[in-house]
Amino acid sequence: KAKSYLNCGLFGEQLQSLSPDWIIISLGTNEAYTKNYHRKKFKQNLTSLIQKIRNNTDSCWILLNTPGDALHRGEARNPNNQLVQQDIIKVAKAMNCSYWDFFAVMGGEHSVDSWYSSELTAKDKLHLNKKGYLLKANLFFDAFLNSFQPFFISKVHKK
Repeated sequence: KAKSYLNCGLFGEQLQSLSPDWIIISLGTNEAYTKNYHRKKFKQNLTSLIQKIRNNTDSCWILLNTPGDALHRGEARNPNNQLVQQDIIKVAKAMNCSYWDFFAVMGGEHSVDSWYSSELTAKDKLHLNKKGYLLKANLFFDAFLNSFQPFFISKVHKK
């Protein structure tokens, strides 16, 4: 959860020592997996995490990744997933971050059923299986390369 990173005492110091060019944040599934999802608190925590990253790095580019569609306890729809997706996108826009909307890429609400029938999720319809995670990684990597090719080209030409 976002609040877990905020509670890490050495997080800022470790970021400074790493001096990353970019950070990819993939959070929200655990926040959504509760009956009492607190939208305001999640957005505050995510915003604070982004601020902490920016305060401890030099012009680090941040990309947020939304969680996909999933069931709660393998049986009930989890409406919080879509709320978390919306909240991550709102925070990304407000904080001038990039985002990759896996919820939409996956197919949106109820898409976990087709991913399950395509043998891409575990039986719990919450977690992907190996085949599903490989697909997600490939989809993300393709989007990442296509969207940020100018960034990579500029880095190569500077050398």
